[in-house]
Amino acid sequence: AEKPAWRGLGLQENLGNWFNVVMLHMWMVLFRLRNMEDMRTGQSISQFLIDYYFDDVEEGIIKHAETANPIIISKSKKSFVHSYMGAMTSYDHAVLTSDAALADMLYNNIFGLNKDLVTASKLESLIAYIRREMKALDQVSDSQLSLGKYRWGEPPTFV
Repeated sequence: AEKPAWRGLGLQENLGNWFNVVMLHMWMVLFRLRNMEDMRTGQSISQFLIDYYFDDVEEGIIKHAETANPIIISKSKKSFVHSYMGAMTSYDHAVLTSDAALADMLYNNIFGLNKDLVTASKLESLIAYIRREMKALDQVSDSQLSLGKYRWGEPPTFV
């Protein structure tokens, strides 16, 4: 999720918001990887992506907190892992339930402490984007996905 594409959400550019927008995309990819014919390959790729993601999170913590203190880094990372685990489970449930449940997840996970930035049109645009990208991911063959041969479509337009 590049900065300009998501700027229309009105979110500040900080570690927490980056974490949430990237996590949304991670979830879509991980959801697809769980449906690979070769489950072991899907699990292996998933673990690689999760490890890489949390390496980036740790780098962000170090940069944001301006510290290399392992205790601070560890506590912060645990907080992000906790958020990640809860969101992954909740997104899975929401996408299989209804757009209203998905809107609720986006409201809480993308906007978090920025609830004053939420509009119905932003939520509708995000839901349409998620549904479109998940459908596109389903169209990608397992071998192409394994090779990382997927490009995200145009980000939603926020009014």
